[in-house]
Amino acid sequence: MTKSLCRMEILVSAFGTVVMIVLLSLAVISPVMGENGFTKGREIEPLPPELKTGDYVWVPEVSPAGPVVIIVSIPDQEMLVYRNGVRIGRSTVSTGTKGHSTPTGIFTILQKKVDHESSIYKGTKMPHMQRLTWDGIAIHAGKLPGYPASHGCVRLSEDFADKLYSVTNNGTTVIVTDQKYAPGSTLILTDLPVSPQTRSEQDFRILTTEPGEPQSKSEKDQVIDTR
Repeated sequence: MTKSLCRMEILVSAFGTVVMIVLLSLAVISPVMGENGFTKGREIEPLPPELKTGDYVWVPEVSPAGPVVIIVSIPDQEMLVYRNGVRIGRSTVSTGTKGHSTPTGIFTILQKKVDHESSIYKGTKMPHMQRLTWDGIAIHAGKLPGYPASHGCVRLSEDFADKLYSVTNNGTTVIVTDQKYAPGSTLILTDLPVSPQTRSEQDFRILTTEPGEPQSKSEKDQVIDTR
């Protein structure tokens, strides 16, 4: 009888240890949730080998001023933020689910609101909303399950949505692509008009911030490596 009780105690102790390990693992893997059920976000050190759901990198001090460009990769479920040609942010996202896919292309931010509620899905809160289209597509804080789950919007963690909101303006360029970041693909951003010398190869984009006649490439040109 005593031996049986000892075996039971050992089994219970072992089971409790396994349960504790599983719970601790889930705590590490699962993103922290905010008060409204949205993903809170977790800031990590720059240049991580990979981002887990809810992770983000934010280093705006490396490029304090200049034009901002945002790139969203649907296959990678990631967002990259550049300012003056330097990457200042990287985050996981959640884009549109099947049947409600996020449109691809080059957009500009049309409207910004810190506290916003969807006019299509009544009662749905969209904190730090940055509108990309007038028919309901926007960047905003939301729940990040680790896969595409929205109705077309680009969801961010609460913390990263707040930080991103602080560096954008109406008119900020947002590029949404259905391609992974191909090695060598480059975005050229310049405050001078595009010239024949500033060539665009396959998978390249050229953006300008001022209209005018073509001029030669200058030292003001900024080259963004999207790798």
